[in-house]
Amino acid sequence: MIFIADENALIARFVEQYTTLKTALADEKLSNAMQQYKKLLELYQIINNSSLGNVHKEMAYQQILNCRHDITQLHNDSTNSTNYVAIAVVLIIVSTVIFINPNLVGLAVLNTRQTETVEIGVSFIETSQKQLTLKTPPSAVFATGKVTGHGKAQLYLIAGDEKRLIFDNQLVPLVNGTFFSDICLDTCQLSNTNKYVTLQAELSDTILTIDSISYDPDTNRPPEYIAPSRNIVVSKTTTFNLKDYFKDPDGDTMAFVVLPADGLQTQLVGAMLTITPEKEGNYELPIIASDPKESTRIILGISK
Repeated sequence: MIFIADENALIARFVEQYTTLKTALADEKLSNAMQQYKKLLELYQIINNSSLGNVHKEMAYQQILNCRHDITQLHNDSTNSTNYVAIAVVLIIVSTVIFINPNLVGLAVLNTRQTETVEIGVSFIETSQKQLTLKTPPSAVFATGKVTGHGKAQLYLIAGDEKRLIFDNQLVPLVNGTFFSDICLDTCQLSNTNKYVTLQAELSDTILTIDSISYDPDTNRPPEYIAPSRNIVVSKTTTFNLKDYFKDPDGDTMAFVVLPADGLQTQLVGAMLTITPEKEGNYELPIIASDPKESTRIILGISK
């Protein structure tokens, strides 16, 4: 059990633990990330029961949700090394935006969330399903509602052959021990869905009430490479602004990853890329530009 009397020290301890968890995620250490998440959750419970202002509690709550999603994503993609890059990019975006704009709800709420909401108002008293027809295929699905009782409550999204976890009362901190809002554990990013979906509640000694389901229409467009050429000449150490080379057609926040390339020394700070060729020759430099949902990978030809 963690005990911290001073509230300023409590906030600092939460931020420190959050950073430790992000490091475990970036290092792709799932087991360690789960252990760090449990410690972060315990700190959140202390914050939630403290006299700290609501703004601190809301920020801590959203970071808990974001971390839970990142852990789920890492677990699901553990056999696909390419997806680790995408996760790292999303973490960069989330880490930046979450401290600039604390009024975030759910991982997919970054800058330009356009949401449709379906008012359901259904109470599941036993394991059962409810079918929905959405206006468009969703790229993310969120649930809002409440839990009555002390048993186990899970809500899944079934779309085609896929079954994704939306909510689990043993994984998500509840407001006043009952309510939850805009939760998406494994449904924050979806692809290849259709508008016909099924909600499946799996219950044990509890009642799960779903007030509404919100979803993001699948209309996102990935970043585009806009420079006239994919070959550049670099005769000495040169710095480029990658925002001059990529543009997101939806105006979403972009993050960049530059992969190692033999013969080139590179340094990336934000969107500023510094390239130093070690000797004369032709080189290939992989660059990935991502918005919160999709990535674009190009090979930039470098000549000295």
